[in-house]
Amino acid sequence: MNLWTGSRSNRKNKLDATNEQNCYSYSIINILVQKGFQIKGKAEIIGKRNPKFQDMESTLIKITEGKFPFATISKITVTHSKPIIAPKYILYPNTTEKEQIESAKKAYGL
Repeated sequence: MNLWTGSRSNRKNKLDATNEQNCYSYSIINILVQKGFQIKGKAEIIGKRNPKFQDMESTLIKITEGKFPFATISKITVTHSKPIIAPKYILYPNTTEKEQIESAKKAYGL
């Protein structure tokens, strides 16, 4: 599986600072439900001069409805993933997502 993310800046990002093997870790979390996934894999930065850029950019433009320009695209080939879950679900097993959402809304002032 591949994951693409875009960067609007030409400045070096965290992906540029990865080790020589281009290992990458990316976490996606729903802040209200307090659940998500950690994704690990190999990464490649696709710049505007790369022949793959235009096709990848057109796909991302469709997804974002053209609202965000991309200076680079990070292509992550996923090798591992694992769920992320807030400790409350483990410490209090009867916690429901609805309760967690209400708690998070209060905590974040939503």
